[in-house]
Amino acid sequence: MGAARSTINFVRAVMATRDLRARRRLIRDSNACVRLMFLHAAQEAGLTHALSSPASFDELTVRLRAQRRELLEALLALGVSVGELRLRDGRYVLRGTAIRALASVENDALVAMLSELLLYHASVYQQLAPRLRGTALGEYLDEFATVIARSSRVLEPFLAHFVREMVPARGPFRILEMGCGSGVYLRHAAERNPEVTGIGVDLSGEVADDTRARLPEWGLGDRVEIRTGDVRGLHPDAVGTFDLVTSYNNIYYIPTEDRV
Repeated sequence: MGAARSTINFVRAVMATRDLRARRRLIRDSNACVRLMFLHAAQEAGLTHALSSPASFDELTVRLRAQRRELLEALLALGVSVGELRLRDGRYVLRGTAIRALASVENDALVAMLSELLLYHASVYQQLAPRLRGTALGEYLDEFATVIARSSRVLEPFLAHFVREMVPARGPFRILEMGCGSGVYLRHAAERNPEVTGIGVDLSGEVADDTRARLPEWGLGDRVEIRTGDVRGLHPDAVGTFDLVTSYNNIYYIPTEDRV
């Protein structure tokens, strides 16, 4: 009887809590945030790769060269609590769909997306208050350009279909891509049509260099040119004419008054 009364009193207290729905919503959102932070930490620490096969705590300590065992223990416990890891018979295994996807080398875009969310986007909001009051906005391109170029490939399955729809299957066809990033959509266009040629332009010298280095691997060394700079600064006489001009996920880099 006493236990039942205690339960009833507890329920009443909970129901009387001010802003109960808001608290529940924030707790649910914080759980999602913690999951993202765990996934990023597991990836950066090498835990995802270390668990390509089941391992005990001691084995993981060796694989990760962990000096602070208590931190590794806490990370593993967190992974179990959010459902991304499973502990069975003293051995840890990858359990969640997210961490198993991150373990695949084919999913580099997902790995980069986590880095972009937690390192780039989070810092924007962390610094927003002083910037609202006039401090410098900061320059992110040099630090995060390659991460953003990798992360943007999350949309590749959808945009690749769009490219195939826009590019004819045969005949000479020239493309200018603004903010070409990894160059993957120029590659899709060239695979669609063996006569496609074009120019990709990117603000980041590091991204442009990486993309330029991939062109021979893709067989596009003599069909596609990668340039560094602002496309608005390219003189028409220096680039010629094009059948198609593309810009994927880049409109927010251009001030509204300059977009036309």
